[in-house]
Amino acid sequence: MEIVKFVSFVVRLGLLLALVGQLKFCTLMMMGLASEKSQKGIMSYSKYTKQLTGR
Repeated sequence: MEIVKFVSFVVRLGLLLALVGQLKFCTLMMMGLASEKSQKGIMSYSKYTKQLTGR
């Protein structure tokens, strides 16, 4: 019974570490994309609103 708990713990820990690594990768990727966009200039509020509400 203790072995099952230990294996379950190891599997959960592995999944958690995999998700944290993936989260870190996605965050770094989004930071890079945001910096590229900010170098081109900030979008006006009215244009942003039109893109959100337009179809």
